[in-house]
Amino acid sequence: MDNMDYREIVSGEARGVTASAARAGLTVLEALYAPAVALRNCWYDFFPGAAVRVDVPVVSVGNVTMGGTGKTPLTAAIVERAVSRGVKTAIISRGYHAKPGELNDEGKELTTRIPECVYVQNPKRAQAAASLCALDESSRPQLIVLDDGFQHRRLARQLDIVLIDALNPFGYNCICPRGFLRESLSALRRAQCVVITRADRVAESELEQIEQHVLSYNRNLILARACHRPGVLRRLFGQTESLSTITGKRVMAFCGLGNPDGFRQTVESLDCNVAGFKAYPDHHLYSASDEKDITALAEDVKADAVVCTMKDFVKLSPALLQAPIPVYGIEIDMAFLSGEAEFWSLVDSVIVPKSG
Repeated sequence: MDNMDYREIVSGEARGVTASAARAGLTVLEALYAPAVALRNCWYDFFPGAAVRVDVPVVSVGNVTMGGTGKTPLTAAIVERAVSRGVKTAIISRGYHAKPGELNDEGKELTTRIPECVYVQNPKRAQAAASLCALDESSRPQLIVLDDGFQHRRLARQLDIVLIDALNPFGYNCICPRGFLRESLSALRRAQCVVITRADRVAESELEQIEQHVLSYNRNLILARACHRPGVLRRLFGQTESLSTITGKRVMAFCGLGNPDGFRQTVESLDCNVAGFKAYPDHHLYSASDEKDITALAEDVKADAVVCTMKDFVKLSPALLQAPIPVYGIEIDMAFLSGEAEFWSLVDSVIVPKSG
């Protein structure tokens, strides 16, 4: 089954005998996977010394569900804040879907946006952190940001920030593969802060219900609300243009995200006419055939421009980026709607200011 079929099945949207049988099978797999995750968490809960500790602060940005919640924009915001204060910062990521010897899409996006930071991809993130901290003083980071690190308990951290997408906050209330939860929501007891993203997309009453449900697991959490806010349009070779470039224009949009609907709503907020939209699986690698399809769809809908996320943009070929119909990557920022002061106060308490 492809990504969209899977979402339809676990959400219950897909009906019929085949979908019901698939859900039954996934329920059996969930019954095997969930206890294994719980047992692993118990190990670290009862033996905290099993986690590797390094001598610089570690901040983890993660989530409890599969799919996009906005980790990259928030990670970028934290790193930009640290770098602006003269704090040497390294980002460590598992490197999911990276080709051998290359950065994955998030890595390319973050290094394009923040060239001052060190970006390391290594599935053994605790080992990567220890290696960085063993460098000489001129190269050693003063802060490590663990991208998508909530479930990576092998590396100890001073701060766990968990993002929850307001559009699908609790992963259909089932642990994968039956749902989108990576682990039980009781894991929120490990976190110090929860940021509810895409909070501008749901009603106040829904947000309050999400917050109350989150707090039922951890009353000590700092809560914040945030939304994805487009920043600039990027072209080939790093040139930037104002968002007004596509105002009133016919646009063909595409993305390879865990939550494609969220990106579509972002594009629609730019006062342009979304004449065509194509969703690919999360972390999709674009082939020449895919790029031909994108070009053909853009021509079919008579688009003035093609737009995608920066996560997708950094994987496109120069041939597509220099096509007659201009292709733009939309750089997404995280904008706080509430709890901003409390959030940054917590982050600042961990960031070590540059000495001297």
